[in-house]
Amino acid sequence: MRVLACVAALTALTRAYSNTYPLVAWSNSKSFSLTTSPSASGFSSANELAKLILDAPGVCDHDAVVVIHWPGLHISDLAALPPANELPSSIVGSPFNSIMPHITEPADEMARLHANLSQHCGSTLSVITGQFVDTDGEVAGVAWDDEAEDALGWSKRAPGRHTLHFTARPIVNHGGSARRSEIEAGATRLARMLPSSSTTLTIILGTRGPKTVRSPGILARYQLLSPGIITALLVVLGVSIPMLYFSITTLNSVQNSVRTEAFKVSQTKKDQ
Repeated sequence: MRVLACVAALTALTRAYSNTYPLVAWSNSKSFSLTTSPSASGFSSANELAKLILDAPGVCDHDAVVVIHWPGLHISDLAALPPANELPSSIVGSPFNSIMPHITEPADEMARLHANLSQHCGSTLSVITGQFVDTDGEVAGVAWDDEAEDALGWSKRAPGRHTLHFTARPIVNHGGSARRSEIEAGATRLARMLPSSSTTLTIILGTRGPKTVRSPGILARYQLLSPGIITALLVVLGVSIPMLYFSITTLNSVQNSVRTEAFKVSQTKKDQ
């Protein structure tokens, strides 16, 4: 439970590092090791970390290396995963596991990590490129998981070493139980896709999430202030205000006349 305890302890610091993203790496190979240390500020450089992974002892001993980018993932999401979830169970049960909670947004070396690993280890590279469309705050994507699962299945059966890279479905819920459910479902799906028998190094990297469009307000949603309605309101106000002013002025004039007549009548009666 070392990794989960580490994540839970660092969750309180999440707000201070809102513009950073976590990296989780685990391997079932006993020959692999990775030594990292964050800077004095608590941040880890993405490029330096990518170079450390490439130079790590035993990195090329794996039958498969899986690099997953998960848009929108934050350290608090990992801390919120229940221990019974298959993903944290896989991480904790591995001979090697490590988490870098606050790395800078993936730079050049980190973005090319899968390609560099394939070249460095002489492995076959498979890249799954899902197309995601952000519409009205909702993300619709191709069946990247089916395609990635097929590639993983092929890598299990085919001889030689393999490096696979794909982007997980972006996280679209901003918070609350909906986000927790989304994270848990995604983590379970990823855990079940990963190879279980061969020696595998898995790297999950949080990246910048998709831009979302906030839900329109009630005026925009129901078009209560459309251009036509605004024009009609201006016309009504333009006509009614002068008429109201004229009516008030006329009423005041009539009231003044009545008061004057009443005063004259009263004065005449007194004189008599």
